[in-house]
Amino acid sequence: WRSPTRQTSSDKMQALGRQLVCSSNSRAGVSIIHKVTKQSSQKIQHHQQNSRVFSFPHRRAFSSTSSVSGGLLHHEWVIGGNVINDTNSANSRDDTNTVVFLHGLLGSGKNLRTLSKKITERNPNLSALLLDLRGHGSTSTNASLSSTTEPPHTFESCANDIINTLQNLNLVGSERSPVAVVGHSFGGRLALQYAHQTIIHNQNRLSSDGGTLQQIPHPPLHTWILDSVPGQAHASVHDVIQAVSSVDLPIPSKKHLQTVLTKEKGIDPMIAAWMTTNLRKSSCNKGFTYTFDLDVAMSVLNEFGKQDFFGYDSRCW
Repeated sequence: WRSPTRQTSSDKMQALGRQLVCSSNSRAGVSIIHKVTKQSSQKIQHHQQNSRVFSFPHRRAFSSTSSVSGGLLHHEWVIGGNVINDTNSANSRDDTNTVVFLHGLLGSGKNLRTLSKKITERNPNLSALLLDLRGHGSTSTNASLSSTTEPPHTFESCANDIINTLQNLNLVGSERSPVAVVGHSFGGRLALQYAHQTIIHNQNRLSSDGGTLQQIPHPPLHTWILDSVPGQAHASVHDVIQAVSSVDLPIPSKKHLQTVLTKEKGIDPMIAAWMTTNLRKSSCNKGFTYTFDLDVAMSVLNEFGKQDFFGYDSRCW
């Protein structure tokens, strides 16, 4: 479990410039690197220009309709290093390419503001779309949005939420589909899932409607993964969720939560401090409650060990 504040270090910023999809844990000796070679990049460009999708094997059939069954996610735009409050104006811009940012477990899109501001400030041709994933942030606290993210809370459902939200924003087709997706921790796993499902959705649509691919987001040209490892979640993740689940609600103050987590539950002080940023005023206006849904968090946490893309590695080299 790593604090999202670490993602803005210079080494990670440099890593974003490389054409890699990387998930690693040096201490465990686990490393997966998917090189986006010149050949595969050419295939993707050819796909965007000619509405064709390069082929990957897949194990599960997905719907080939123009609308993906998924929820709607809260979002905010960052353009030119600034958060844009006028989302309609930001979404209507055609002079920038969209990069989607996906936060970690128990977090929200705001965790990635600093990173997205730096990237869009340095690259004026890019705009950042920060999403609050199902059960998290404003997607969880907004009743009209949370009602659209019904169970089961699987990685597939989470990725479909992303696709459905992009469809709702008209970020589809060869001209407006996001060019990249950036995922931190849990968001990194969903970045892979999103890339996989957009490939499958487009393959199915290509075969069913003769090649019209304008209603579904195209697979991203780049997928960047930060602080994410394959396989089961680290035991510390379970410890954090168990700790926050055991805290009585409403929480009297942010300081109280930090004290309980560190002194009573043994949680790292940095994690405890970060957890105080994920609070909101309770409905009774007496103290605080979490901005995330613990039931959803536990459900997606149980999905971690089920995600397996090793069957596709032979097509990546």
